[in-house]
Amino acid sequence: MALPVVADGEPSNITAVDARFTGIVYPGEALTLELWRTGPAHAGGRVSVAARQSVCLDPLEISTTAAQASVPAR
Repeated sequence: MALPVVADGEPSNITAVDARFTGIVYPGEALTLELWRTGPAHAGGRVSVAARQSVCLDPLEISTTAAQASVPAR
């Protein structure tokens, strides 16, 4: 998932995760994760239910101790 991209593959590099639930997810539904860099050690994004194209987490904010999140800038 996002761990290799945002935190250099190291869980201990993640210092904070903040998200707001904006929709319903039912068991078994496939999710789509979109991420973009918002700063040197920060990434933002959203999660949606693929089949319904319904956003379920927005905004998603991840802070890391990694020097540079390898997520494309938006």
